[in-house]
Amino acid sequence: MCKLRIGLVAAFSLLSLAAPVLAETGSLTGSPPAEILEVIRGGARYLPPDFDTRVPPPYSAGDLEARREVIDLLILQRDARTPRQVALAVAESMPDHTAMDWFELGGLLPPEEELPAIWSYLRVVQDEVRFFALRDSWHWQRPLPAELDPAVETIVPAAPQPPYPSDHSARAASIAYALALINPDCTLAYFELSREIAARREIAGVNYASDSSAGEVLAGSVVEALILGGGLDEMIAEAKGELRRKGWAYLQCGA
Repeated sequence: MCKLRIGLVAAFSLLSLAAPVLAETGSLTGSPPAEILEVIRGGARYLPPDFDTRVPPPYSAGDLEARREVIDLLILQRDARTPRQVALAVAESMPDHTAMDWFELGGLLPPEEELPAIWSYLRVVQDEVRFFALRDSWHWQRPLPAELDPAVETIVPAAPQPPYPSDHSARAASIAYALALINPDCTLAYFELSREIAARREIAGVNYASDSSAGEVLAGSVVEALILGGGLDEMIAEAKGELRRKGWAYLQCGA
């Protein structure tokens, strides 16, 4: 929890700057950087590497829908960049944070030391989903929003992969799906938070709305296949057992 608090404090400190905090966007065409190649070359752990995530092609740069999405981002940039949303977007962009950290920051997941079996289960799901999110993003190589319109100001560094499907959205949704499986009473709260996390990437100017939607589709496809395949049965049973021992009310999801 200390890491998360420090991250949020650091994020809020950025708000004291008089000018907007602009991040380098650059171009992401070409080959993946070494850190991404390592994940892609490592392959998926449970599903075949050519698994169909059911993610449709992104809009082409010249499409009317692509331009509409840029306009939506400019409206968000004008209207939705509150100090709190900016601070959370910055905190959630820190490279040492996992999707589980985002859910801990959002108040829906206790620290790892309190629920080690559940965190282990969530980490496996997140890592499997991330492989396919990175694979698909480098397949489609969609331009970043600021590459299509320099009026889109980014307030966090762009991820080291193209934006479609959104890696942030996919990983956040993977945790929502996985937690809902073991604690269905909080399903709405989990998906509300995962979509807020994805939306903050749009507010930050580094993802389009369709990137976020595609990330959630990808996560759903991968998690569904993991469950149907049975490879996670033992981990799910351990996670449910840990929660049962703690008490089902231990994973709180609001009033």
